[in-house]
Amino acid sequence: MTKKKEETQKIVVNNDDKSLTANDILKYNQHLNAVGHLKPTNAKTAKFVHGVDRNLSKLSAIKRAIEKAQHDPDEEYLEYQNKRYQLAQECGAQERRLQNGTSEIVNIEDKVRFGRELRKLNEKYKKAIAAQEKIDRLNKEILQRVIDESIDWYMVDYKTIPAEVTAKQRANLSFMLNAPKDADFEEMDFVASKERE
Repeated sequence: MTKKKEETQKIVVNNDDKSLTANDILKYNQHLNAVGHLKPTNAKTAKFVHGVDRNLSKLSAIKRAIEKAQHDPDEEYLEYQNKRYQLAQECGAQERRLQNGTSEIVNIEDKVRFGRELRKLNEKYKKAIAAQEKIDRLNKEILQRVIDESIDWYMVDYKTIPAEVTAKQRANLSFMLNAPKDADFEEMDFVASKERE
């Protein structure tokens, strides 16, 4: 067992004895960043915006440590990716942006040429591809590790949520919302909308 795995401990979140993985931390950070651009429109929403900022700052050091622990792709693999992308473009492919910020190649017109040339590329960069698969496995293991930090979330009342925040975003931010235990976010949406009128 590696030293890092031996050092993992449980993290207490809102006194719920719930373990958080590195991946959970990155998701929480992503959820907070999704509403981090909001500006306060009144004193109530200012409390929500302040809470988001405080929680983002609590996660920043942990997020940096996770990102530092992850392994970057090898230069040779990046070269392979670049050549594969160029080949796809030469074969009439289109690029489609995905929600996670990456892209994929779609609608390759000359599939025969692309397949033939891609097999050659795969053979040429066989070692780099295998090394990247190992890096991907290591990074996945890092994301599955339990974080040994304690996070004391800055809690805000659900009634302070700005109108622009969607029901899905509300659900994603439930870890920092003071709301009734059996609260339904659709019902909360209705209550919050009524109170804003």
